[in-house]
Amino acid sequence: MAESAVSLVIDKLAPLLAQRVQLLKVSSLVRKLPLRHKIASEIHGARKTLQRIKDRSEGFRSEELSFGHVSWNSSALKGIARHMSISKGGSDNPKGSTRSQTRSVMVFCGAKLQKPIIDAIFEKCKLLTTLDFEKCPIDEIPKELGNLLHLKYLSLRETLVSNLPKSIGKLQNLEFLDLSYSLVERLPVEVNRFPKLRYLLGNPKGGLGLLVRGSLGQLELLQTLYGINAEGYGVAILDLQAMSSAPLHLQSLRLWGKLERLPEWISRLHHLAKLRLTGTMLMGGDSIKVLQALPNLRFLRFLRGYNGEKMHFEGGGFQKLKSLRLAGLTELNTIIIDQGAIPLLEKLEIGFCQSLKEVPSGIQHLKNLKQLSLAKMSDEFNERLSPNNGQDHWIVKHVPVLQYDGTYDPDDESSYEARMKLWFG
Repeated sequence: MAESAVSLVIDKLAPLLAQRVQLLKVSSLVRKLPLRHKIASEIHGARKTLQRIKDRSEGFRSEELSFGHVSWNSSALKGIARHMSISKGGSDNPKGSTRSQTRSVMVFCGAKLQKPIIDAIFEKCKLLTTLDFEKCPIDEIPKELGNLLHLKYLSLRETLVSNLPKSIGKLQNLEFLDLSYSLVERLPVEVNRFPKLRYLLGNPKGGLGLLVRGSLGQLELLQTLYGINAEGYGVAILDLQAMSSAPLHLQSLRLWGKLERLPEWISRLHHLAKLRLTGTMLMGGDSIKVLQALPNLRFLRFLRGYNGEKMHFEGGGFQKLKSLRLAGLTELNTIIIDQGAIPLLEKLEIGFCQSLKEVPSGIQHLKNLKQLSLAKMSDEFNERLSPNNGQDHWIVKHVPVLQYDGTYDPDDESSYEARMKLWFG
């Protein structure tokens, strides 16, 4: 009787239990729907993102990598590419995007440009970021240069340009300005206020350095300053001593002209790695004391840049210097190197220092010295250093590479000029 009652209850409950299980399954599926919907949405979004990337990459290939090669004697620019080169072997009708989209123009092989092309570059290509006229026989830059507000790179190296328009002051995005071996001798004051300029290269064909008016202290991001004339043909154009501030991020600096003493702000150039002083005629040992404290100086050249009789490298100084050249220091008669000074020096060059009669005292302390080059020294100096019983030869026996006079022929004009360029160029 009891068993039949239990059986009856089970028979009645079974359908209910089955229904309950079914409801639980449905409920579980319902709870999972938002998660599945989220995953589906993410997949859909990822597909759209991939499609956008694909579309952009195709656009990049068709536009950003659109190159055009134009003939130097073309009379006009028609449909030029995003990036354009001009040379003697270019096409008269390049294919590509419109002029307004051109981002870079580079001239090769000294191509002589027709005036319509020059006009088109400055008037129509207003989105240019790179403009390179290196070795192009162009002699004038039009005032429309100021239209190129996006320009970052401008090279007039080895051109015939002698003046820059005042409109260059509008190029507030310019980062690189190369005037090397051009005919530009004076830098417009407008350049002094370029907020993003990092590289300023002078060194005009006359070889006397680029004249700069006023202070360069506003060029806060400047890293390389090359070929600047501090004297100005006898007139103080760039008053380095009066400058209260300097571009503190400078890494490379080259100065021409008589200074006699270093400006005070040089001691704050903690990023300076390369320094070249030509014709600065620095007096006394104070300049050496200032320079030897620069923490990152690795390359130092004096080319007629020091007028003192004694050069003393004190212990602890020039801790990172690897290359040192002393050339044309006519008054120098004594060099002293303390133990612990210039410990990383690898290359030492001394030339045209006729008053120096003997090898630098303490040169044996330079354990990392790999090359010692000597040129046009006094007879007494050469005799003392001679490997044939020279009394100072033992001091430099540890140096792997020794270079003496005799590597050029003074009667061979080309050889001698090459030697002069090597030492003083």
